[in-house]
Amino acid sequence: MLGENKMKKNNEIESGTACLIDELVRESPARSLDIVKAAIQFALENHEGQYRAGGEPQINHALRVAIAAAKYARVLSYTNLVTPSMEQILICGSVNHDVLEDTEITDEEFCEQFSKEPCYKELGRELTRAVRAVSHEEEEEPDEVYLSRVEAGGMLAILIKRFDRLDNLQTLIRGTASEFRAQKLAGTSNEFATRKLSEVRMALPIWRRIDPEGSHQIEETLISMEAKNFELNLRQKEWPDLILVLAAVQLTVLFFKQRKLLAFRLRCWLQ
Repeated sequence: MLGENKMKKNNEIESGTACLIDELVRESPARSLDIVKAAIQFALENHEGQYRAGGEPQINHALRVAIAAAKYARVLSYTNLVTPSMEQILICGSVNHDVLEDTEITDEEFCEQFSKEPCYKELGRELTRAVRAVSHEEEEEPDEVYLSRVEAGGMLAILIKRFDRLDNLQTLIRGTASEFRAQKLAGTSNEFATRKLSEVRMALPIWRRIDPEGSHQIEETLISMEAKNFELNLRQKEWPDLILVLAAVQLTVLFFKQRKLLAFRLRCWLQ
């Protein structure tokens, strides 16, 4: 049975990862728990040894995306707008959304993993379709092409990508923070974060079309991350001219405040 797959022992998993697994299990609807646990195990095995730019295990990102998906599915379950198979595709697809893109697993192998039981045959096909839709075909694939394929994958693929993009945005600055000191010493700028933020902003019109609900969250998160990136670049003295301009503005404001104060005191003295 899919639900009989045993999770790795907690002492074999980093504490942060173990906490995320526990949270995902808690957030997942009870009716889908067996297959969700199997999906977590599959993701753990296939992302083992993979790390993100800042040194974080790749599986942590996948788990956070799945937690967001599980919370969303739980809310929808109260309104009867989501069926068990839909929530299973959404959560299992989220925790495995990078497997086809970042590992040697083929579509056929992926589908087979989630089609071992007769009752899951259709689930395996739909799950593979959603995960394939959110998988990049090229490293630098333009968002116009990529998001068109995500859209063609249907609403569940769009939701998986929404939660993926939100987590990527929220962790973009944190994920590259450990490299800032090296970049500063090397005299280079935080080009990766700046470029990625710019790409997301350029893709906002597409998001507004394919996911009106999610586009608001993406835009709000983007604005917050742009502000953080701006602050970090200033701290690195990436933009010395801008710092001088800001300092000049502050001095000008101070000058006018002092001038007004002196004028006020002069008027009081003359009276």
